[in-house]
Parts: sequence; structure tokens; C-alpha cells
Amino acid sequence: MKLSSLRYYFIIQYLFICLLITLTKSQQLPYNSFNYTENSFLDKQNATFHIADIKTYDDGKILLHIMRNESKQTENCSKIHGISFEQKLYIRLIFLNGTVKEIYPNLNINPINYCLLNSDSTEYKINKLNKISMYLDDGKNNNTHKNLINPITIYPLQKPYFLITYVNATNSSDPKSFEECGIVIDWNGKNKSAMCFDSGSWNDSTIQLNTNKELGFIRFSRNKTSEENGISWNGWNSWLWQQYSVDEEGNLKNSTNLINLPEISKEESNMNYSLITIVPTVKDGYLAIFNYTNPHFSITPSNGLCAIPISYNKPEFSQKIVIFQTEQPINSVSCDETDSFIYCIASIHFYNETFNGMIYEQIKIYPSGNVFSTREIYSDQRSLSLRAKMTSMRNLIFDATEYNNTDKNLYYNIYYYNDSASRLEQLNSFIITNYFRVNAVTQNNTFILASPSTIDNISWSLLTIPLFNSNDYRYDNVFIKNTIPSINDTVSPLTTKFLNITFSHPVVLSATTSNITIYKASNNSIRQTFSTAMHDFFIISSDRLRISIKVIKSTFNEYGEQYYVKIDNNFFKGDGWNVPLRGIHDNIWILKTDFPNDRKPDTPNDRKPDKAIMGLLYLTQEASKKFLVPENNQTAYIQSLLNEIAEKVPINRSRLSSNNKPLNLFQDQIVIPIRIGAETHENEKNASELASDLAYMILFKNITTISSGVTNDLDQDYNLRLLGFIQNNWDEYKLQITIGIMIFIISCLLSHILSYNVIYFINFLLKIIFFFIEKLIKFCSKKLKSVCFERINTAIYILGLIIPNFILSILFVINDSAEVPELYRPSVFFLCVPIFINLCTMAITIYQGIKDPIVGENFKEWVKEYRNLMVIFTILIMTDFVYLEILKDIIKSKYIKISKSSDRPEQINRLEYIFQVAIIIGAFFDISIRNIPQIIIQIIYYNSEFVLLYTWVPLLLLITASLKIFMIICCFICKRIVLCLDK
Repeated sequence: MKLSSLRYYFIIQYLFICLLITLTKSQQLPYNSFNYTENSFLDKQNATFHIADIKTYDDGKILLHIMRNESKQTENCSKIHGISFEQKLYIRLIFLNGTVKEIYPNLNINPINYCLLNSDSTEYKINKLNKISMYLDDGKNNNTHKNLINPITIYPLQKPYFLITYVNATNSSDPKSFEECGIVIDWNGKNKSAMCFDSGSWNDSTIQLNTNKELGFIRFSRNKTSEENGISWNGWNSWLWQQYSVDEEGNLKNSTNLINLPEISKEESNMNYSLITIVPTVKDGYLAIFNYTNPHFSITPSNGLCAIPISYNKPEFSQKIVIFQTEQPINSVSCDETDSFIYCIASIHFYNETFNGMIYEQIKIYPSGNVFSTREIYSDQRSLSLRAKMTSMRNLIFDATEYNNTDKNLYYNIYYYNDSASRLEQLNSFIITNYFRVNAVTQNNTFILASPSTIDNISWSLLTIPLFNSNDYRYDNVFIKNTIPSINDTVSPLTTKFLNITFSHPVVLSATTSNITIYKASNNSIRQTFSTAMHDFFIISSDRLRISIKVIKSTFNEYGEQYYVKIDNNFFKGDGWNVPLRGIHDNIWILKTDFPNDRKPDTPNDRKPDKAIMGLLYLTQEASKKFLVPENNQTAYIQSLLNEIAEKVPINRSRLSSNNKPLNLFQDQIVIPIRIGAETHENEKNASELASDLAYMILFKNITTISSGVTNDLDQDYNLRLLGFIQNNWDEYKLQITIGIMIFIISCLLSHILSYNVIYFINFLLKIIFFFIEKLIKFCSKKLKSVCFERINTAIYILGLIIPNFILSILFVINDSAEVPELYRPSVFFLCVPIFINLCTMAITIYQGIKDPIVGENFKEWVKEYRNLMVIFTILIMTDFVYLEILKDIIKSKYIKISKSSDRPEQINRLEYIFQVAIIIGAFFDISIRNIPQIIIQIIYYNSEFVLLYTWVPLLLLITASLKIFMIICCFICKRIVLCLDK
């Protein structure tokens, strides 16, 4: 190179730099380098690593395609004037904490895939959108600009998968014959599924992921046979599209057929159409944008942009919509989806007498394809070719690349568009990038650029540049101001009952197909999910700026765990402007749970020991019918059910068991008994907490994972029924229960004994042991008759047995007897018949007293005088005959006052006889018609296979009925002993 040429070159460079500084306001942003050394290549330093592609996952993870330059050019690659690279595939995954996972997919693909193809070749034309503009040394000390195409492209799918597209070639020298194929690979490098895409030319194809990565992608291409069928290669009808899906197992399949674009008029079909871009929308659809030119005379502008909205998984779509028109040629178009609208920046080469340069138009488009607004945002007469990029935070940036022939470096310049001043502000300039100059913007508004920096050819490097962010957009959504709880806050299943979101603009609920889902971060398992149709789980404030989301207790149910809340796009839409809004991606709204105070490290453990819990799982009627089919393996079904429960709650599988003895209840509903074992270490939840979690998940199974798989057979109307206090606590409380019963029996016996002549009982006992002192005791003792003890005995008997027994009988009939169908009618019968018999006994006793010739006249007067008291006692005696004893004593005390003293002993004895006969009859019927049937019913009830929840009511009813018989017999025996001793 001559000195004059060199001087001229430096002058031009200096003037260019001065012009750049003059026309832009520089705001240098700091940037950092991310360097990684490939340790497995320490002994292979003969080739340099290049970052050939950068893609990002929604949560910020970065997916890279790494290539190594080869000095040896392959024959097939040379034939088509391409550039050869090492025939190995290197994929790298960068996690948020900076760790790098090396992935080496094992693909047996055509070597032509490792050749960068020259898309500017005159022999063939490649119109793919992912072309790479490179400045390459031609061997004559000159660097030529070439547009190259990498046959291999990477796409981040739903985690943990990514898609690699490549070509199959029967003729490596003819790219038009290439067939495009795709393979889904997981993060461990395992091939999951592969397919070659349906007819359509590879050299014009474009793939665009859905904004919701779980919904797959769409592929556009030109029909290979269009020219053979008389269709222009640039014609409207030459384009085809098809949607594809990738399920949770990584299976790739077609979700729609191959579809042509909609019919248009003959005049429109004569235009030339080229696909500019495909933009995913927040409605989970796509907007395909075409550039059209009209080579024929027309009154309408000859250049423009049109859009075709395409719904997810639907073959139908709207008609073509014109979104921009101009007379000047459109130089470039870039479109990006933001939180609500789609923004396109079109650069138009405009020249007249006063202006010769580029004009940049901003087109704001609804997801439906209709234009919201169009305006000129910037004009520039420089020779720089600026490329626009709209970030998800609505930041508009431009970039430009310049190659320096002196130092052989490629420089990258970034400009920020200042909307208020309508000018570009240079963020960073003269950043050296690699020849691929690939870049991306992450969800935290960081610009990532490939760097050429290497260490001994065994490393690669990224530059990370934080972009301007005037607001707090931590949720990757400009409409969300804050949340309660906020990002990284601590939540608790006991106190966290709502998730609250505050918006900057009023919103309403939108599409019923969109969901809010709470995941456990460690394994991405769903804890709770609901759609906009579930209105019971949402509370919207009157100003539409705040939405509260209900959280069930089983959602944040693990100690020391992380969770995140994901909101699908189009879950909300603007109130009044009806535009769907972006949601919140996964791993942004992260929440944490802490250990309870009694479980935290270095805290004294004063908790009670855990114990196992037994419970019952009810199957739905439909599932019960399938369960009873003879060919079904019931044991295997139960084990599968327990496996799913253990995974979904979650519960340590070793703590979950069943006796594999399902019960067939009334109407053939199957009930499966289960047991949740005690906690095995201090970090586990105790059995009762796990039982509560399972019960809530079944109760709300429509919003939990219980609604899928075998657990969907569980009946949410019953959730998890615990086997009552007795089954779950008998071992712990059996001593207390037994002691309580014994104390009651002893107190009743003592009160009966002390209500009679105490000396007789003492004598009766002493005759057996010390017969020789009987006369001495009789001589020294006096008869004792304690009225106080008699009243105590009556109070204990009534309050401890009579009233509880009658109440428990009613409760059993109402709540429990129906569980055993054959016991319901007997239970009702033996409750009502004794009531009727006691009423008859009372009526006969009153009738006998009035008609008695000795006491009748006075008895009748007494009944009239105390008729209200008689009504009360009639009601009480209907419940139990023992109230006759109390009525007898009251009448005797009242009768003494109204009878003559001379007739008093005879009349009192007569009254005693009348009531004693009634009491004996009442006791007989109480034992034979009430208590003995009650005991029999309770024994049958306890042993019935229909009874699964044995509670306190039947147990206490059995005890009180037995004690009543015991006390009646005991009372009779005591009286007989007294009479014998009196004689």
C-alpha cells in the first residue's frame, strides 16, 4: 500500500469519527466481558472458537452455538464458494449464576451443514432472514463484504429443550434442493425427536418461535413447485406455512397442515412479495409481515408493507392488511413484539434536492395486525446502515457495524433513540465484535454481543452491556408496578393467602385460555394453576389497578424451597383499549419459603413427637366402576395412585402406604385407606400437615395437579377423610380414656352405696372377712341414711349417663346410622319406641294414682295444683324412666303437707308402691328396648365394613348404654342386699 493511500485512509477515518461525534450525543455505558475456557480443548489449540449464534430463554438463560474455524476447505463447500468449519456441533448453555453447561449433540448430518453458504452467489439465491454479513479477507489484502448463511440454526424451546435445524442434501452443490430438518435435544444432549419439514424451499424458509415457548413454532417457506405450476417465485401464492408443537416429552410434530396464504385480488397478486419477518404476538399467535412492490402502474404507492395475522393452531386467518405505504424503496424493516403492541421500524431511502439519506418510520401495530399509529422518528444522511431493535421494555436501539481494514477488526456501534429529543444517543462505540456479530437482548434489558477475544484459541467471550432503563421493569412488563409479595420475598402457607399485583394502567381479565401458574422452582412442578374463567380466585379493585389472586394452603407447602409465579400472555388486557398484555415469564417473580421457628437450625427442638395418620381416599362414581372391573389389577392401581400422590404433594414415598384392602361403600363407591407415616427427619413436614396438604389439593383438584393422571379419580367432595380421633390417637390416649371410665363407674357405685344404710354394706363385707366382729360393729353403729349422698347419686346418674345417652342417641341417628344402610331404621325404631313406652308408663302411673281409693283424692288435687310441673316431668320421663324416681320424691314431699297425719304412713306407702311398679316396668323396658338394642347396634356398626370414620359419638353411646345397664343392675343388687340385711 502506498504512503499517500495510507494518509488518505487515515484522513477519511478521522473525518468519519468527527462526524459521528457531531451528529450523536455520546453516552458510553459500561460493559463487562464474560469469558469461558474450554478445558477439554487444552491440547487442541489449532483453531479458534467463534460464537455463531446467540438465543435466550424467557428466564434469561443463554443458548450459544459455538464453531471452530478450520484451515482446510472441504470440496463441496468450495464448490459453492462457502467457508468450512469443523464438522462438530458445540452447544453451550449459560445459566443465570454464570455456570456453563457444555452440550455435544450427536448428530449424523451432511457435512455441508458445517459450511457457511454464500447467499450472494449468482448461481443460486438464498433469501433466508438469518443471514450473516461478514467482512472476509480475499487473500489479496482486500476485505470483501459477503452475506453468508449458516445451515444450522438453534432455537430455545420450552425448558429443558432446544431445536436445531439443519439440511439434508442429495446434491450438495445445489442449495435449492436442500431439505430442511429439525431435531429436538434436551440440555443433557440427548436427542428427543426429529423430523424433516414438509414441502417448501429451505433457501427461503423462516422459523419463528411462539411467544409462549410451550406452544412450539411456525415455519414459512416458498413452494418448490410454484414456478412449475405457473406461479411467480415472488408471488403471493408461492408462500406456505405450517405450525409445529413440542410437548413436555420433547416430541416434535405437526399441529396444522401445510397452508397457503389467503386469496387476494388479481391486481394484488401481480405484485412481488417477500417475507420480512414473523412476529409472535401476546395472543399466542403470529403476525407475518411482507414487503411488497408493484412493478406496474398504479394510483396507489408502489412500495409498502402488509401483514397477515395467524392464530395459534388454527388454519384460518384474517385477510391481508396493509400497514404501510410509500413511493420510495424500503431499505430494511425490523419488527419486535413488546408487552402489548408490535413495533416496526422501516428505513426508507429518500432523496430530493435538499435531502439524500435514510428516513426511519415507526409503525405501531395491534396484535390483530391493524395499525395503531405511524410516524417518522428519525432521519440521517450518513452512509451508515442502521439496524433497529425494539426491546421488550420499549427501548429503541440502533446498531451499525464498520470494518477497519487497518487492524482487521469489526467494530460495533450501539445507539439509543431519545424519543423526546428525536435523536440518537450513542451508548457504546468502537466495540470489537466477531465476524458473526450476533447479539441478543435478555429479559433484564441487557445487550449481549459476541466478542472475538480468545485465550490461546481455547476460549470464547461475550460482552454484556446494560441498556438504559428509566423505570423499574423487574417483571419484564412495563405495566406492572409492583407485587405483594415482591420478588424474592418470603411466603408462608399459613399467612400468604393472596398474591397482589398493582398495574400502572387499568386492566381486566382477558382470554380464558391463559393461566396464572405457581411452580416449584427446583423441578418446575405445578403447585396451583387457574384460568381467567375461575372468577372465584380473583378480586379486582374498583379502579382496575389492583388484582388479588387467592392462594390455597397446599401451594407453598415445602420448607426452604423456592417458587415462581408465571402469568401467560393475554391473561390481562387493557381496560378500555382492549389490547392483550404480556404476562410474567418464569423465574422472574420468585418467592421463597422459610423453616418454621421450631425447625430452624440452632433452635431447641421442643416439638411433640410426630405420629402416623390414617385416612381415606374416595374414588368418584365413574372411577369406582372402572376399579371394580374384574380384569383390573387393583393392587397395582393403588400403588400407582400412591406414587402420584407422593410426587404431587410431595410426600416421601416410604411414608405413604395402604393395606390394599379397598372398601365398597353404599352405591358402589370405592374407598381406599391410606397411612401417612411419621416424619423421619426434622426437615420433613409432620403427618398431619401432609394430610392437610393432600386434603386441600383434592378439594381444589381443578387447580392442582391432582386433576391429572390417576389422582384425577379422587372425589373432591370428600377430599381426604381422616379416620377419626379414636383410630389415630387410641395408642396415645387409651390410658386416659380407660381411667376416666373407671372413675365414673366408681363414683356412681359409691354414690349408690352411700345412699343406703352404710352399716349394712360394711357388715356384709365383714361377715366374709371378719365374721367374729359383726355383733360388735352392730352394737357400736347407728343407721345412717344420707339424703346428701342420694342427691349426689341422682345428679351423677342424670348428668353423667341419662342426658348424654339420649343426646348421643339422637346424634347417632342423624349423623352416623345412615353409613350402614341396614342400621338406620332399627336405630330410629329403638330411639322412638322407648319414648312412646315411657310416655305410656307416665300416663298409666298418673291414672293409677288418681283412681287409687287411698291416695286418689289428694293426688288429684296435687296434680291440678302442679300441672305445669307435671308437663315438664312428662317430657323428661319420655326421654328416660329414671325421672320417675325424682317425681316420686317430689310428690311424696308435697303429699305429706296436704294429707292428714293419721293417714300419712299408709298413703305414703301406697304412693311408693304405685311409682315403684312404674319404675320397675320402666327399667325393664329401658334395658330390653333401648340399652341392649343400642349395644347390639353399636357392635354391628363398629364391625361394619361401611364404617370408616369411627368417631366419638358411637363410642360414647356404646359406653353410656353399657353403663346404664350396669347401674340399673347394680342399684337393684344394692337394694336386695339392704333388704336382706334388714331382715
